[in-house]
Parts: sequence; structure tokens; C-alpha cells
Amino acid sequence: MKNPHLKFKYVNGLGDLIACILHSTIFGWFTRIVTGKKEPCQACSHRRKALNVLFPFKMWKLFFNNINEYIDSLYLELKNYGIPVEILEKEKERILVEYHNQIISEQEKNNSKKEDKSIDELKLVTTNKVQLDGYLIKTEIYKY
Repeated sequence: MKNPHLKFKYVNGLGDLIACILHSTIFGWFTRIVTGKKEPCQACSHRRKALNVLFPFKMWKLFFNNINEYIDSLYLELKNYGIPVEILEKEKERILVEYHNQIISEQEKNNSKKEDKSIDELKLVTTNKVQLDGYLIKTEIYKY
């Protein structure tokens, strides 16, 4: 089963679109040769998310009538893929939450301890607000 984040019907921005193309049947073999991995690495995932924030577009609207259909479909596919997810319902909104268990090596733990800084020490690079069917999604990107 293919990772739901690499399906065109769940594209939320430029990062998702590039990831879908690079891991598609046509180009996937080349991506696997270059990276040596079947799934996107952590750096690729960060790049994908950043490009989605900078260049958002709602390609999923071609496949679903509303946000609730989109959330329900993505929820089922992520659950079947093995990613723990849940839908939180607060007031009039539904939020899809993914839980990722990441294995961090000792070297990465040591590097992250050196780089841990409070939010006051970080520099705000950009703020993005996206209106999504009555929902306001605010994303802030900070730099060390």
C-alpha cells in the first residue's frame, strides 16, 4: 500500500505535489536509486511541509466535495497504512492528528541538545495564514 501522503488526491501545496511526482510510478525508481530509500527521509518531509506553507493550493478539491470527506478519507488511509491517527472535534471544527514515532540516534540527540533554544531566542522568518473551508490555519517558521 502506498503512503497516503504521496497520493495526488491529498496534495495541499507545492511540497506535496513534488513528493508525489518524485515517488510516482514513473519517477519512483530513479528516486529510490538516488536516495536508497522507498519512503521520503526526514529532511524531505521537512522540505515538503515548508514548501506547502510557502506555496499552498488545494488540489484535493478536485477529488472531494468538502473538508469532511477529505479528512475521513485521509484518516482511513493513514490508519490502514499503520500511522496512528485520530480526529479531534472541537466546537465546529474537525482536526486530523497524526502521531509519529521517530527513532533518533544518539548523535542526533546530542546535536538536538546543543540546538535547543527557547522560542525567545529564535528569529521569526515567516507567518502564513491559510483559509481552508472555514478553518484558519496559521503557520510560523522560525530560524535559529
